[in-house]
Amino acid sequence: MNPAERPGRSARWLRRAALLLLGLFGVAVSLHYGRRGYMPLDQSIVFDGGWRILSGQVPFRDYHAPNGFVPAVMQAAWFAVFGVNWFAYCLHAAVLNGLFAVLVARLLVRLGLNLPAAVVYGALSALVFVPPMGVPYMDQYAFFFSFLGIALAVCARGAEGASPRWFVVPPVLALAALSKQIPSIFAVPIVLACVPWTRPRIAGRAVAYLAAGSALACAFVAAVVFLYGMDLGRLHTYFVRLPSAEGEYRTSFAPTLPAVFERMRYDGRRVGLWSIQVVHLAFALSLLAGFVVWWRGRGAGRAEARVRCVRMLGRPLLAWGLLLVCLGFVLLTSNQLELGFPLVFAALGLVHAALDAERRRLGPATGRWLAVAGIGLVAVGLRDGIRFDRDVDRTRSVNDMQFSEAAADTAAPDLAPGLEFMRWQIPPVLHYGPAQFRDLVEFLRRARGNFLLISDASIVYGLCGKPSIAPSLWFHRGLLVPLPEDPAFESYQDELMARVDSLAVRFVVLEAEHTWMHYTLASFPKLEAYVAAKRCGSAHFGPFEVIDLGAP
Repeated sequence: MNPAERPGRSARWLRRAALLLLGLFGVAVSLHYGRRGYMPLDQSIVFDGGWRILSGQVPFRDYHAPNGFVPAVMQAAWFAVFGVNWFAYCLHAAVLNGLFAVLVARLLVRLGLNLPAAVVYGALSALVFVPPMGVPYMDQYAFFFSFLGIALAVCARGAEGASPRWFVVPPVLALAALSKQIPSIFAVPIVLACVPWTRPRIAGRAVAYLAAGSALACAFVAAVVFLYGMDLGRLHTYFVRLPSAEGEYRTSFAPTLPAVFERMRYDGRRVGLWSIQVVHLAFALSLLAGFVVWWRGRGAGRAEARVRCVRMLGRPLLAWGLLLVCLGFVLLTSNQLELGFPLVFAALGLVHAALDAERRRLGPATGRWLAVAGIGLVAVGLRDGIRFDRDVDRTRSVNDMQFSEAAADTAAPDLAPGLEFMRWQIPPVLHYGPAQFRDLVEFLRRARGNFLLISDASIVYGLCGKPSIAPSLWFHRGLLVPLPEDPAFESYQDELMARVDSLAVRFVVLEAEHTWMHYTLASFPKLEAYVAAKRCGSAHFGPFEVIDLGAP
């Protein structure tokens, strides 16, 4: 933004107030939906990760995970301040949601969109970012830091000369990758495309900043690995080898590029967001318009035509890039598709910003039709946001349930300590109520000795204030728990038994017939034999069986 274009003091205060209200909206909507329901597998991951770090455990030394390290570290900080409870968990996610909404709006304003429209797209982004899951989750953190890295690169490109912002971009993208590898990797080409390659001197300095930032990020990660005594063999197995094998499996169904794009197109239609198709169409039309401008500008006006093409294509190209980040994630994820579209309204806002830029250039006579088109874009966004809120956020469909206010009201008096903020409901395939879960937590909290959960409900460790025992953050076949034919499976079993012994485990808690991914006591033969030899009693809390192994 040129100095002459900078808003006055009253306009700046108005913008700050609008962004503050937008951030508060993002916090409020996430708190409202985040407390509705509990999906033990997905919604326990960062909770238990935060509890493990708060209680002194270190990834790849005391436990392993393929991702989620940044959310877990930050959740540990929230637990330290607010206590280990569901409110602290939901508030953490809500603040992230508010920050994301503000970040979307600020980038759109930076790229020329008017403030009211930018706030609308920020508010719509707040509906599709955290609320579908409702609690801190690896995917949302990866999207947040990926988008922040892209926003920093866009601002660095727009600055005069080679901005030092380029130096910050690699550490931010490293935070994204340490949250989750996908979609973070898709942000890298967009960042590189933002480098002004046509201006060699500035591009050289930008690349130097990027290289220095990358070196700093790598050095910091290496220092953390060394200082905290992380095991390099475990790090390679569970952060590189098994996730790579899982990724290869997930892409095996789409071996050709046309098949990949067809799957992306199908998934976008299935979610029902018209905004996706609008961004595709806008990008195609911008390419056509850019070609026309280039064709007419051949000859003496070639340089001017080239600049004009770049200006016309910049925002639509960035919008399409953000959309491809979402669609690439959807292609590779095994989670519900609705988690994969947090950048869609930011992309739609960029299309609107492109229309605003053309409208200002063309003047009021021709530009009024572009103003009408901008109103149409806002209408499409509002339609999609309202529908997404109705069909996804309110129902909690991402958490495999249809939320019932009446059932949550009935369950409220029976919640376990630490879950008072939760509106209890679990997926219908799980057969236990809040009172049974509360009784389990209270029994394990009072009992002398630690316990091992063969269950997805790993929040029980933190609610009881006792150490998490399992070597993996959750039970995921082939990703965190090696397949039985994998040589690493024996190492996993040995580590499990070592932790049972060193942490004086007295109880083994089994969830119904099996976990979500069909793990049972029999899945770990060494543990099964140990329990059979030590078993001296059991207790039942609904479908949970607590096996007593005797005093350690």
